[in-house]
Amino acid sequence: MTVDPLTGHRKVVRRSFQAKPDAVGAAEDRLREGEQQLRRTARALAEVLERTGQGLEASPEVARSVQASENRWRSIAREYGLLDSGAVAVLLGGSGTNRNRAQQLAKEGKIIGVKRGRGTLYPGFEFDHGEVRPIIAEVAAVGRRNQWTDPHLLLWLASPNGYLDGRVPARMLDQPDKILEAARQDMAERW
Repeated sequence: MTVDPLTGHRKVVRRSFQAKPDAVGAAEDRLREGEQQLRRTARALAEVLERTGQGLEASPEVARSVQASENRWRSIAREYGLLDSGAVAVLLGGSGTNRNRAQQLAKEGKIIGVKRGRGTLYPGFEFDHGEVRPIIAEVAAVGRRNQWTDPHLLLWLASPNGYLDGRVPARMLDQPDKILEAARQDMAERW
């Protein structure tokens, strides 16, 4: 209710809320973001199930596992960068159109890649000043001898490790002896 200053009459004013309060707008944004995340998760899950031939039925546990894995790769991408083969070629001093360089290094076991989308990506921590870090090939060799896959090796390198007092191997690549010993301990076959 307001009072008209000219006439002094009281009148009821109905206000139309054109703009939404900040809290409502923020909540709607979070809902939209959550919906988009759910759609991305469903697409990723469908791709995984399609590749494994399991059809499209999955338990909530499988869906959570797929989402956790996707979140981990996104975290690695943010922290270290995930480079495609063209970016690796440029980083190593070649032409961005020479995508064979990364594939050849991966085939030789000198770098480790992970299939993401339609291509293979390589974490930036594998390289230092335009060179491939030799410790990557050494860790990969230990892991492969013990049947570790490339994605598991990369996750190991980018995760806190008990043999390194909780430190992350990818953050201490200037201490290759410690990393290699941790890899031998952690990746060894256990009976």
